[in-house]
Amino acid sequence: MGSKYQEKELDMFGFYRVAAAVPKVRVANVVFNIDQIADIWRISEEQNAAIVSFPELCITSYSCGDLFYQQQLHNATAEGIQKLLDISSTCQSVAIVGAPIWHRNRLYNCAIVIQNGAILGVVPKSFVPEHKEYYEKRWFSSGMDIRGETLRFLDYDVPFGVDLLFKSPKGLCFGVEICEDLWSVVPPSSWQALAGATLLFNLSASDEIVGKSDYREALVRQQSARCVAGYVYASCGMGESTTDVVFGGDVMIAENGAILERGERFLDESQVIFADIDTERLQTMRISETSFTDGKIEPFREITLSSLPAIRQLNRHIDPYPFVPSKKSERTKRCREIFSIQAAGLQKRVEHIGSKVCVLGISGGLDSTLALLATYRAFESMRRDVKDIVCVTMPGFGTTGRTLQNAKRLCEGLGVTLREIDITDICLEHFEKIGHDPSRHDESLKTFRQESGLKY
Repeated sequence: MGSKYQEKELDMFGFYRVAAAVPKVRVANVVFNIDQIADIWRISEEQNAAIVSFPELCITSYSCGDLFYQQQLHNATAEGIQKLLDISSTCQSVAIVGAPIWHRNRLYNCAIVIQNGAILGVVPKSFVPEHKEYYEKRWFSSGMDIRGETLRFLDYDVPFGVDLLFKSPKGLCFGVEICEDLWSVVPPSSWQALAGATLLFNLSASDEIVGKSDYREALVRQQSARCVAGYVYASCGMGESTTDVVFGGDVMIAENGAILERGERFLDESQVIFADIDTERLQTMRISETSFTDGKIEPFREITLSSLPAIRQLNRHIDPYPFVPSKKSERTKRCREIFSIQAAGLQKRVEHIGSKVCVLGISGGLDSTLALLATYRAFESMRRDVKDIVCVTMPGFGTTGRTLQNAKRLCEGLGVTLREIDITDICLEHFEKIGHDPSRHDESLKTFRQESGLKY
């Protein structure tokens, strides 16, 4: 398949490549941090990623502490963002970076969405933690009530608030939340998804505590499943200060409850992971398989994106056996579940109609074997005599010795009643009645009608 054709096809079917990145940072060293972010952005652009997301407050580093009060740090932040804007003038892809932003004498922990030399929007953090090892309210205000506002930044008027969605000309729509937002009872991404976002990004600074990584992954899986969306998560790495906590640089990309890609924690270098999200499948699932469309839609401002990079070659594992787990233990569990579902359904019907006997046709093939095993399980559950399961095998022209013996051995092993009715003579009699030579195996329906004189 040619690259142009393939690019057209992948774009047509709603596949978009996303990236989650952890740049190596130095605390309060904006110049160094911007260089690391810019390098990763270039790599993402080369890999045809449509959107690359970075951690919370990655431009300054998350662990600046009371340095967030310093105007010098905010001046450097503005200069750093301007440098990213200059770099982005030649980029199709979108970058989402974290930075502290002043607005109306309040400091907000923000996600900044950049594309083609412009800031498209700034999303403030809604839930600012003030518990255990976190004391963000010392510096930052909550932005959960900010809607419909505009921020003056770098001599530009920029959309500012939690009511922003970003939409491409071809229909891709994404939303952004920040760290603790995901841990809240109703994450902002839930409202974003209900309003149409099929991709959700989380800029995070989640520290490492024993067992927290598994819980964090469970949150990402669950939110991507609940929202029927792609969820891209990027958290701060080891360059952060360890005065209070340790950050491991956790990155993962999920789609509808499944982790597509996950990075390695505790790397002393930058890293970026990629995954191809099937947004069209997500949209279809929202309509056909969930109660998604019953959810309340809050008002959002839609920010128009420029054209996004297209995937030239799909980089995604497609399981050829999606219903058959690869691990033996999982396969066994799945088979038990199948039997339990079928047996429970059959048990209810048998009890409802008052039947004392079940009759099954047994060929020795897979379908009839499964039917017999499910029936056997149902009879066990009802504490019924399995002799009341009557299996009928009817060998004929198409029956092989192997399948017939399989059917007999299965019935004998289970202790059910077996009856054998040979249908060879019945078939020969039928051939004679319709005037068909049993030795001829090439009869088409049309030829048969013509030669037999039948009108139907």
